[in-house]
Amino acid sequence: MHVKNIHWLVIEDANETYPLIDKFLKKTGIKYTYLHTTNRGLPCRGWAQRNLAFEYLRQHRNQFGKNDVIYFADDDNAYNYRIFDDYIRKVTRMGVWAVGTSGSTYVESPVVEEGKVVGFHVMFRPERKYATDMSGFALNIDVLLNSNATFNLHCAGTVPEECFLRQVNVPYDQLEPFGYGTREDKEIYVWHRRTAKAHVLPWPTNGYAIEEEKIQPRSCDRLRNINHVTYEEIKLLSELGDD
Repeated sequence: MHVKNIHWLVIEDANETYPLIDKFLKKTGIKYTYLHTTNRGLPCRGWAQRNLAFEYLRQHRNQFGKNDVIYFADDDNAYNYRIFDDYIRKVTRMGVWAVGTSGSTYVESPVVEEGKVVGFHVMFRPERKYATDMSGFALNIDVLLNSNATFNLHCAGTVPEECFLRQVNVPYDQLEPFGYGTREDKEIYVWHRRTAKAHVLPWPTNGYAIEEEKIQPRSCDRLRNINHVTYEEIKLLSELGDD
């Protein structure tokens, strides 16, 4: 294993955990906790799953050290293993770094002057205070848990990372930039990939386990545009449920 001393919280977006996934996690040799939850009336973007992880950390806080760091490792991203030792493990309050993208831009990153973060170099809503991708930051465990921050419907009209990090509210002068250096030293250790749905023909898998596209409830479509509506509007849509 390339990286030591990791506890992997894996949250299944389902009503149950799956033996095949549990078997895979055991084979990694990484210490892990495998939980499950559905979206709980929130947008189907992993919000409820992250909130469940926060609940677990609060309930089991005594199992973790004061210098432990929380990082959101989404399953659709690609990581250079160096990010864990070179960046994440060195975070004392909140670390930030560049993220490679596969959308309308190539890279998003913090703007650093004389070793201090003064803003973020992003195309989408650059006026945001914390204009970073979910994979572009990490937090000390107590900085996160003491804030009581969650992903919730009050994030309507904004971006989830911004909404969450404004609740955590780490001052700019306490942000710790990594991998910014000179042009030759600038590093990208995480890439936010984009996957597209393929047209798969109905052909048997010869006994191999696969994961097909999940059929999402109606509420997922209703809440999809939470970034562009008000709290009052999204609350009404959430109350409709999946009927």
